[in-house]
Amino acid sequence: MKKIPYIAFIVVIFLLFSNLVFNYGKAEAKNSFKDISTSYWAADEIDYLSSKGIISGFNDGSFKPGQYITRGQAAIMLTKALNLSTQNRPNPNLKDVSTRSPYYKPVSALADENIIDDLIKDGYYYPGQLLTRGEMAAILAKSYGLGGTSTEKYIDVPDYYWAYEYIQSLAANHITTGFSDKTFRPNQPLTRAEFSVFLSRIMDSKFRSVGNRTVYLDNGIEEMNFQKGYSDNRFSSYYNADEYDVVESNTGEVFKNYFTMYIDRWADPGNGWAYVEFPLNGRYETFSTIVGLTKQYQNTTDEIHLKFTADGQPLKNMTWTAGMLTENVTLNVKGKKVLRIYMEVADPKDDAELGFFNPVFTLVNEPAPLISAPRPSKTVVYNDNGIKMMNFQKGYSDNRFSSYYNADEYDVIESNTGEVFKNYFTMYIDRWADPGNGWSYVEYPLNGKYKTFKATVGLTKRYQNTTNNMTLIFSADQQPLKTMTWSAGMLTQDVSIDVTGKKVLRIYVEVPNPTDDSEIGFFNPIFIKN
Repeated sequence: MKKIPYIAFIVVIFLLFSNLVFNYGKAEAKNSFKDISTSYWAADEIDYLSSKGIISGFNDGSFKPGQYITRGQAAIMLTKALNLSTQNRPNPNLKDVSTRSPYYKPVSALADENIIDDLIKDGYYYPGQLLTRGEMAAILAKSYGLGGTSTEKYIDVPDYYWAYEYIQSLAANHITTGFSDKTFRPNQPLTRAEFSVFLSRIMDSKFRSVGNRTVYLDNGIEEMNFQKGYSDNRFSSYYNADEYDVVESNTGEVFKNYFTMYIDRWADPGNGWAYVEFPLNGRYETFSTIVGLTKQYQNTTDEIHLKFTADGQPLKNMTWTAGMLTENVTLNVKGKKVLRIYMEVADPKDDAELGFFNPVFTLVNEPAPLISAPRPSKTVVYNDNGIKMMNFQKGYSDNRFSSYYNADEYDVIESNTGEVFKNYFTMYIDRWADPGNGWSYVEYPLNGKYKTFKATVGLTKRYQNTTNNMTLIFSADQQPLKTMTWSAGMLTQDVSIDVTGKKVLRIYVEVPNPTDDSEIGFFNPIFIKN
């Protein structure tokens, strides 16, 4: 009888041990979630993130891949993926993310890294709101410093859409391909599986696929920055991929995608080569095209000399004359940076035009490395991205005192000293403003996060001849920091304002007695963090 407790003890130990072993094995098993089969389209990506502790399932052992992901959940996953410290981060003072919220630490870390500033509106993050595909593009592109521009244009993402550049970055890095109907659907919510796939593609190149490896000239030409050159205006190269425009070869075939190289009969003999150039940057493996005379000039009596080179080294030479049939040409350009195609007629007697029909570039098999862009700075916040994070506000006493901000990379402003700036905001006074009727201002909530505001201040070129005297006051927390008076002819001046510990910065402008239109510019404004 005394042996029974001993045997029971051994049985208990065995059961505990076996349970530990079996559970360990189950945790390590591929696709361990009960609702994710090994054949599920996102199984590998979900398993990859799960193995790294970035994602987890639910208490019932499921992953629920079709469930939409919220902004709060995305913040937790992203903080883990980036391995960001969540300790001692400044409080972003969000109205809907209290210090007791389970999202407080990850959201604070991402806010401090300037990753989620596009998602913060009027002091709210909305952690329970579903994450959209456009918002996903923004936070992933910022998190991993993705850059680049894709030839893929989505019909529902115009170039003025707020997340256009972020979506382009994801496409350029083969993180997304959009939908088959040429849409991206930026406002559509994102599922847990979809977010896992996008995140995995960035973190590990094995999940990135270049998709269709063939880049036709009708979409690749923008990406490859098609260039043309000629020695005089009678040697020229021309590209057309208009879907309504076609060219016919001398063998009667009709092509929509092509470029041609043309020689005028009046060109000076031996006066040089026309050429086209494609910067490949090592991304392409082959260049293929059908070469032949165009139908219009099939009866030329000239000898046309053709030379393909890569990085200045010859790849192939050809001579073309009337009556020759079109010929398929394929060139190995793997690892090459620049492809050039030259054409010359040594002694032109009539007009000649050589066509390159259906030209295509084949991408290398290996996924291209990520195209990087500068991460948002932890110390300097430029107004072209920081202005949204800091909730730029404007105020005026009537509609003739106004403030305006612009940081469009294609839009510039010139100061009265002739310097050109891309990032700026201006404050404008109309000649019809009532004298002494108030101040225009811009306001930035600093929340104690910044120590310095800097800008180059001066009149804009357009209003440099104003006869008005403008008064500028920089104030923080309603206390004046600096006062300036500006009038015509004054040179631009660099201004640095100490805002350490301040909660709100305001910049006021007033013209006591306006006699003409005036505009003061704040060029290249930046905020420096503590």
